[in-house]
Amino acid sequence: HMGYQLIGIAAPLITSPYLSRILGAENLGIHSFTMSVALYFMMFMLLGIANYGNRTIATVKREGKDILSKTFWSIYSIQLIMSILVTIAYLAYLYLGAVHYKVIAILQLFLLLSNAVDITWFFYGLENFKQIVFRNTLVKLLGLFLIFLCVRQGTDLWKYTFINGSVTLVGQLLLWGQLKGILTWKKIQLKELLPHIKPILILFIPVLAISIFTNMDKYMLGLMVDVKQVGFYDNAGRIIEIPKALIAALGAVMLPRTSYLLAEGQKEKSKYYIEVTILYVMIISSVLM
Repeated sequence: HMGYQLIGIAAPLITSPYLSRILGAENLGIHSFTMSVALYFMMFMLLGIANYGNRTIATVKREGKDILSKTFWSIYSIQLIMSILVTIAYLAYLYLGAVHYKVIAILQLFLLLSNAVDITWFFYGLENFKQIVFRNTLVKLLGLFLIFLCVRQGTDLWKYTFINGSVTLVGQLLLWGQLKGILTWKKIQLKELLPHIKPILILFIPVLAISIFTNMDKYMLGLMVDVKQVGFYDNAGRIIEIPKALIAALGAVMLPRTSYLLAEGQKEKSKYYIEVTILYVMIISSVLM
């Protein structure tokens, strides 16, 4: 999983010199600005489902296919409902709002759709990292290939935006093929969704708090100055993301493991894993700083 995170960070670093030369800072700023807006809509699609779903699936994965299936479809139903509502809101924003760079903003819809079908939290909960990393790595490499193949001149910003969104969407859709044999279809009633709503909303609070200072900067910069400055700022910011991605990878791997151990009553073993994780985070942070 950490290897995939490294590829995910390395890919923009590989493409940045090429895209900076071909598209220029202004076009990259337009892409970053419109994506920062789309990311806020996407945040309300998932709420706190990424962490809650990961943790919940980890606690029920040994309780049989029936319970696992019901848990998955209950959580995903909330995600689907929110995705439909948020997509409608984004379309209304595109149609009614004073939208900057509308064509690129429309193409960011592919990112929203990829978020709507994102079930990586389910595979993280199962601790099935091999399959997800393999497929996502292939999709990431495909994206790199298409960027170098198709983005050849300054007017190709729409191609770059389309490739980013569509490749991400394809990667998410491929994961659905892996559900066969793991889950069965379950019809979910409204009352089965209710127990999940409160914890999802509670876990959404830190997601919202973090997004304010990780995403708002590009949006505010685009409003206060010009998008060219956003392009410069975004390129520089990618370097900072490298250590953050490594640390996030450890958290994504350890969350389902510790959740499962706690559900099984193995508190001491869970405590041991948490202590080891903190130690590794400190070592990695010290080295990278």
